[in-house]
Amino acid sequence: MNSPSPRRVLQILFVAVLLGVVPSGCGRDGPKQVEAAKVEEVPKQIEEAFATAPAEARQAAQDLSASIPSQPVDAFFGLQALGYRSDLTPEQRTALAQAMLAARAQLAQAAANGNSAARDALEQQAARK
Repeated sequence: MNSPSPRRVLQILFVAVLLGVVPSGCGRDGPKQVEAAKVEEVPKQIEEAFATAPAEARQAAQDLSASIPSQPVDAFFGLQALGYRSDLTPEQRTALAQAMLAARAQLAQAAANGNSAARDALEQQAARK
């Protein structure tokens, strides 16, 4: 039996992270939905959520969240990779998901404005689904 490719493993982990971020509710309300944070609010939310995180994760999250406006492609994929860490709390995962959604919105805006790197990143993300 062939072992899965590293890319396939990352895809599976990404889905698992997203499923962990959107927990199902125990009441009539159903699953909670994670909504995108406003780009300007992301650094503060990340700082608060990662205050007790390991220094490496905290610094990476802060750097990536601050780069969303200027480097949305790198920020999106960097935040996505950070979400694969097994030592994140539910609050940290939620903050990352909100930051990723904000970065994706920035990617879409940049692509609409003719940024080919942003367009390519969106196509790459869509191909992974």
